Amino acid sequence: MQKIIQKYLGKRYAESKELGHQCVAWAKLFAREMGYPIAGFSGSALKGWQTGSPFSHEWKRVENTPQAVPKPGAIIFFDATKDNPYGHVAVVESASSKLLIVIEQNAGNGNGNGLGMNAITRRTVGYTATASRGKCLGWYEYVGKPAPAPTAAPVPEKPLTLKEIYEREKPEGYVPLFRDHDDPTPVTRGEVALYGELARIRADKIKNQA
Repeated sequence: MQKIIQKYLGKRYAESKELGHQCVAWAKLFAREMGYPIAGFSGSALKGWQTGSPFSHEWKRVENTPQAVPKPGAIIFFDATKDNPYGHVAVVESASSKLLIVIEQNAGNGNGNGLGMNAITRRTVGYTATASRGKCLGWYEYVGKPAPAPTAAPVPEKPLTLKEIYEREKPEGYVPLFRDHDDPTPVTRGEVALYGELARIRADKIKNQA
């Protein structure tokens, strides 16, 4: 952020010759240089705040309250004044609960020439209105793309029953050794182990008798 500020401080930037070196042009330039460009302001800085048109869902809107303090890099908006019906927008360099240090353009007499106090400059200002500046309305902070929704944990597969294992593994044409596969009698784990041992013993006996 500081590299971008130092790169443009004291200079001027215009989106077009017709529009001149406006505050909106600097805000858009800064956001683009930071890597998260914003869109058009619907005609003025004030309109941009009222409609939120420049900002996508990757930006968080924060209304100005006594407790809120903008983060560095926030795009901050000021209300219109009697002499400036368009409002004003700037970039927050740092802030406290009482004062703001902003980088802004066209904050001198506002003629858009980008010279002197109308260039991209650093100023310390307050949240409340003054004779030359409208009250701070609020700001937008870049929060990035929303985190993807957590993926539901896969539902573990239901363990196969002994009968299902048997049906899956028996070869085609297999002649079963036992006929009581569907016996519903409940058994303990130990008994199941014993049945397995018996099955092995019986199989060995049949093998030896062959």
